[in-house]
Amino acid sequence: MMAQWRRWCLDPGYMMGEGGQALRAQYAALCTPMLSLAFTDDEFMSRRNTESLHGFYAGASPELRRIAPKDVGARRIGHFGFFRKHFEASLWPQVPAWLI
Repeated sequence: MMAQWRRWCLDPGYMMGEGGQALRAQYAALCTPMLSLAFTDDEFMSRRNTESLHGFYAGASPELRRIAPKDVGARRIGHFGFFRKHFEASLWPQVPAWLI
């Protein structure tokens, strides 16, 4: 897995470089709204990275919410922070609320 992730990260087309046109077509064919919660202190995904991933979903309607830790009264969120119980009241409700 790490070797694959390394190849993707070193390729300007990320995973599409390995998957080719067939994979690009599959991602582009998705036609549904999408919600992305991204965090300003994410050590792996910058705004540019997230927007680049959204570009693979050409038929979708992505909504990007960039959230700073201070927006939810936290010192840090990071890449995996969303899943911490600490954010149960501030971040988790955004997902089901968006689905309704």
